[in-house]
Amino acid sequence: MNSRPIVALDAINFEYGGARKVAALTDITFSVSQGEFVSISGPSGSGKSTLMNILGCMLTPTSGSYQLNNEEVSRKNSREKADIRNTQIGFVFQNYNLLPRASALQNVCLPLTYGGFKRRTRKERAIEVLTKVGLEKRIHHHSNELSGGEQQRVAIARAIVTNPQILLADEPTGNLDRATGDNIMDMLENLVAQEQMTILFVTHDPDMVKRAKRSIKIRDSRIAGDEAQ
Repeated sequence: MNSRPIVALDAINFEYGGARKVAALTDITFSVSQGEFVSISGPSGSGKSTLMNILGCMLTPTSGSYQLNNEEVSRKNSREKADIRNTQIGFVFQNYNLLPRASALQNVCLPLTYGGFKRRTRKERAIEVLTKVGLEKRIHHHSNELSGGEQQRVAIARAIVTNPQILLADEPTGNLDRATGDNIMDMLENLVAQEQMTILFVTHDPDMVKRAKRSIKIRDSRIAGDEAQ
């Protein structure tokens, strides 16, 4: 694993509300190196989702520093953050967030369309990543023709098609049965092992936490544990 930090958070705080402030994150400090496979867990309301939204450049911290690939991103404007999301960060969601009337190929091509890639390049790259996740025979099937596990594979292919610096996964196995969820985790582990991808995932499932190489636990808006496994 490369020791170069991809993500570096220093004293991150985030508060909701107006006159009455509510601390969602307090003094969050950690870094993640290239090729790490990290779980973020904790009870509901602990601040996990807020942390993921800051990592994904969808929320700006109230204070503190967030560097992505040695670049301070927390104070960038909305257009600059959108560019970072489109080029450096891949997202995988519990509910897949696929276009139901579009094929697997069309769903995976979407980020490349936003990136201005030519049609032929989009198609070639999308087929390449769909093959990588084992869906080369399902590329023309619409989302509603795919199983839950296949839909999540499409979502992962869509997330990695732009070669992002980091992959953020929010409960990636939450809607799947145990066997299918294990298959999805196997796929994420392979991305780390074979492509040195950096992956952070949120989960409530202690069995999925055990699959990570490092476990960060959040409780009451603070880091309650950060351990290699």
